[in-house]
Amino acid sequence: MAYLKITINKLIQNKLFFNTSWLLFEKISRIILGFFISVFVIRYFGPEKFGIYSYSIAFIELFVPFIDFGLNSLVVRKLVQERASNSEIITTVIIVKSLLGVLSVMSIYFILYFFINDIESYYIKLAAISLFFRFANVFDFFYESNLQGKTSAIVKSSSLFVISLLKIFGIIYHWRLEYFLLIFSFDFFLIAAIYYSFIKINLAVKPQQFVEIFKSLIKESWPLLLAGFAQIVYLKIDIVMLGNLSTTEQVGLYSTAAKISEIWIFLPITIMAGIFPKLIEKKSKSESDYNQYLKKIARAFLLMSLSLSVVLFFLSEMIIGLLFGDGFLASSEILKIHIWSSIFIFLGAILSKWIIIERYTKFSFFQHISGATLNVVLNLILIPRYHGIGAAVSTLVSYSFSYYFCTLFTGKTRRFFYLPFYSFK
Repeated sequence: MAYLKITINKLIQNKLFFNTSWLLFEKISRIILGFFISVFVIRYFGPEKFGIYSYSIAFIELFVPFIDFGLNSLVVRKLVQERASNSEIITTVIIVKSLLGVLSVMSIYFILYFFINDIESYYIKLAAISLFFRFANVFDFFYESNLQGKTSAIVKSSSLFVISLLKIFGIIYHWRLEYFLLIFSFDFFLIAAIYYSFIKINLAVKPQQFVEIFKSLIKESWPLLLAGFAQIVYLKIDIVMLGNLSTTEQVGLYSTAAKISEIWIFLPITIMAGIFPKLIEKKSKSESDYNQYLKKIARAFLLMSLSLSVVLFFLSEMIIGLLFGDGFLASSEILKIHIWSSIFIFLGAILSKWIIIERYTKFSFFQHISGATLNVVLNLILIPRYHGIGAAVSTLVSYSFSYYFCTLFTGKTRRFFYLPFYSFK
């Protein structure tokens, strides 16, 4: 008993544990509450309208990598390594992301005006407003790099509460689809506003500092920028291609299955975000400790993802029917295929941070470009004939290649391919 008390006290005093716990608490709260609100929203819309909603969001998400510009993980590393310049780094990245957000919205409106002038374009324009405020994740990087997950958790939880209430009101008072897309955009504005009120450092940068910081980041960011485009393609292109090669109802059915399958993505991403600074530190101090730490993470992630996939495979029909009703039962067959991609998503969360730490950022380009190309080709072949099920197969194959099997193709990354096997020794 005394040993247990000592262990618990050590964990509570451990800043890494405290930081990761807050991040997990926020993510779990957001996922659980957000999921149950989504259940009501999906039932309220039905397959066709929810398909339009999902299509609109997927379309604008294709532009998010341009706003991120491959900077996300690089910024965390730079913030950890250059504590004295944190204010200047954050300000520089906010300016860059804000300008890119404006350019993205302008590009979307241009494309819609000249090439997609139909009813969906109206809804896409409403979702695109969110891109003005995507710079808010820069504040996340600051708190992440300083192991201050509590602040991020408070900010995002506050926004979640407000947005959830708005969606509930929308359902009760029968708001139209466009109002829910405005709520989607308002979420990003609210997070940016709350973060700004919390930040304790002076947001300022001199022109010369701005240029120096931007140059230092851009040297490594271009492969990650291209990889980010490729990654979002195979994350969202299935929905966009379903909308163009099939029907909005199929988009709704597929998106419903994907929502259940991808709800668990927060686990590996949040855990890796919480321990990323610790991994950087271990790498700099001891290669042996660093490798042992990676093996422990890989073992835990594999056990979690395999357990999850097996359970949801056998319970898919019951879960879909219970949550969304008989109108969505066709989603269960899609879910049975899509859920197995979670194994590779968990491994991919490790790979993405490992690439940054090992400075193999150029590999990200090959990894995501090849995965995206494979996904698009398979979608073109499978969606016209198999619709949502075809999109699920394309997703599973492309995820498995991009997040794992592609590491076999270069000598530097091949040791990551063996990591899952070594993790159980």
